[in-house]
Amino acid sequence: MSTEELTFNDGDAIFGEMEPSDCAFEVIKGEVELTVAGKKGRVDVAVVKPGARLSEGEALERSSRGAAAKAMGEVTLRVISRTELLKTAKKTNFGPDRTEKAPEKAPEKAMVPVAEPALLIDGQAEQLPLDDEEPAKPKKQKASFFQRLLGGRFKGEKMVVYIAPLITTHLNEPDQIDATAEAHHLMCSLVRQAGLKVKLYAKQVPFDAAEAAIFQATDVESWGRGILKKNSADLMIWGEIPPPATTVYLRFISAVPCEDDRPGTFNTSQALALPLGFGPEFTDLLVAVIFAATMPGTDGKALTRLNLIAKIIDKALPFVRALPPDLTSVERAHIRICFGNALATAGWLHKSSDLDHTAAQIYQEALSELTREEEPASWAMAQKHLGSVLQVLAERSEGADVLEASIDAFNAALKVLTRLDFPLEWASAQNRLGQSLYRLDRRTEDVEMTKHSLSAFQSALQVYSKTNKPDIWADVMNNFAQAAQVLGEQLRNTEVLEKAADACRQALSVRTKGKSPHGWAATQNNLGAALFLLAKQLLMEKKAAEEPLCQAADAFRKALDVYTGLNAENLARITGRNLSRVEGALDKLHGKPAPKLRWENEPAKP
Repeated sequence: MSTEELTFNDGDAIFGEMEPSDCAFEVIKGEVELTVAGKKGRVDVAVVKPGARLSEGEALERSSRGAAAKAMGEVTLRVISRTELLKTAKKTNFGPDRTEKAPEKAPEKAMVPVAEPALLIDGQAEQLPLDDEEPAKPKKQKASFFQRLLGGRFKGEKMVVYIAPLITTHLNEPDQIDATAEAHHLMCSLVRQAGLKVKLYAKQVPFDAAEAAIFQATDVESWGRGILKKNSADLMIWGEIPPPATTVYLRFISAVPCEDDRPGTFNTSQALALPLGFGPEFTDLLVAVIFAATMPGTDGKALTRLNLIAKIIDKALPFVRALPPDLTSVERAHIRICFGNALATAGWLHKSSDLDHTAAQIYQEALSELTREEEPASWAMAQKHLGSVLQVLAERSEGADVLEASIDAFNAALKVLTRLDFPLEWASAQNRLGQSLYRLDRRTEDVEMTKHSLSAFQSALQVYSKTNKPDIWADVMNNFAQAAQVLGEQLRNTEVLEKAADACRQALSVRTKGKSPHGWAATQNNLGAALFLLAKQLLMEKKAAEEPLCQAADAFRKALDVYTGLNAENLARITGRNLSRVEGALDKLHGKPAPKLRWENEPAKP
C-alpha cells in the first residue's frame, strides 16, 4: 500500500475539473471541497471528510476528473497509485454479475412484454426498458454522484449508447433502404448485452455525403458530444450505407474524448463494416468495439468496462479470426482494424502482453487485406496502430527487432498521414516514431538516430501545444528532453543539455505532483539527469557547475520522495543512485574528504 502523502494549505487547489488522472487520493486529515462548473459559476457538490476516497474510477481509466477539489483548512491526502487500485478492483466484483441463478418465475405472474423502443427527439432523454430489467419491481436506487466521485464500493453502471439514423444519401435511390429499420435492428442486437443501455436518437447526423468522413470528423464529433453531454450518455453510434447497399459502416463518438495518445484510440474516421441485417455472430465483435470506443464518464462505468472488455473480446476472437468468406477484403480489414483497437485498449487497461501480441497479429491480418492505393487512410491508420502496439511490446522486452518493426510501421503510416490532412494522427505518429528511435538509440548508441528522434518530437510539437493538448504536449516535451540529454552527452554540448533541462521545466508546468505523481517524478528525474550531465560538461570546460549540481540534487530528491511513497522500489533505487552521484560530485567540488570506512575509525590493535 502506498505511503506517499501530500499536504495542502487552506484554499490550495488539489486538482481541477476535467484534469487527466493516473492516481486516486484518500483523505487522511482535514476536509476537501468538491465543485463542478455550472451556468453561473462553480457549484459546491460535496465536502469530503477523512476516510473517504477521491477519483478511484477516474484513475483506473486515466480519464478526466469529474470535479475540482480544493483544501478546506490544512489537508493531508494519501496517494493511491493505479496499480494499487487495479489490485483492489480484481478482488471486488464491480461489474454486473451475469452468472447468478435467475429467480424462479411465480406461476401467477404474467410475463411483462418489453415496450417498443421510443425515439428521442432533439436530445429528449427517455429511458427504454431492457430485457434484463424487471419492470414489475421497484428500481434500485442508483449510485449517487458522491458515491461515483468518491469511489465508493458499488456495482458498475451501464454505459448509455445512442444510435443515430443511418445515412443513405450516398445511394442513387436512398428510399430503397429502410434506415430506421436498420438502426432498430442494430439496437435490438445490443439490448440484451451486459453493461449497456441502448437508445435510438431521431435527429440526423450533420454529414455531407459528398465529402469524405475524415474531413468532417471535427464537426461531427462536436455535434455528437453536445447531444451526449446534454443527455448524460456515453457513446453515439452513427454511420452510412454506401452503394451497393449491402454493408453499413458504423462510426463512434465518445462523450468524453480520449486525451492521451494510447494504443487503440478510436476516431470518427474509423468505421466498423457490418453486413446489413447482420446476424448474432457479429454481436460480440460489435460490443467489444463499443467498449473500446467509449471513454466512460463515471467511476461505475469505468469499472464496468474494465470488468467486461476482456471477456467479450475473448468471445469474439474466434469469429474475427475466421470471418465469413462473403465479406469483401476491405470489409474484413475494417473489422480487424476496429477489433485490433479493442484488443489494444484491453491490453492497455490490463497491462497484458498477450492481448497486445494478439492486437499486433490482427492489425497485420488487416494490412494483408488492404493496399495503400485502394484505401490509403485506412491502410495508414492500421500501420500507425500496429506501430503503437509493437512499441508497447518493445518496452516490455529487450528485442531490438520489435522496435525496428515499430519504426517501419510509423514510417509507412507517415507516407500517407500528412500534417495538412491528418494533423493529430500525423503528430501522434511523429511522437511515437521519436520514442522508438530514441529507445533503439539507447541500445545501439547511434548519434544519427538520436537526431532523427529529436526531429520527430519537434514535428509533433508543431501540432500539439500547451493550449490545445496540454497533457500530450507535456509528454512530448518530456520525450524531447530525454533524447536531448542523450545527444548532449554524446556530443558534449552544453547548449543541447540546457535545452533538455528547459524542456523538463516546461513539461513540469503541466505535469503536477497532485494530478500525476508518477509523471511528475519521472520528469523531475529527467531534469536531474540533464542538469547533472550539464554540470559534468561545465566542469570539463573549467566552468562553474555548483548551481546545476544543486538543482540536480533537488530534482532527484523530489522524484525519490514520490517513488518511495508509491513503493516504486526499482525507480526509487535508480533515483537514489543518481542522487548519491550528484551529492558525491558536490562534496568533491566543496573539497570534502570521502567518508571514512567503518574500519578506519577503529583503534589500531597493539
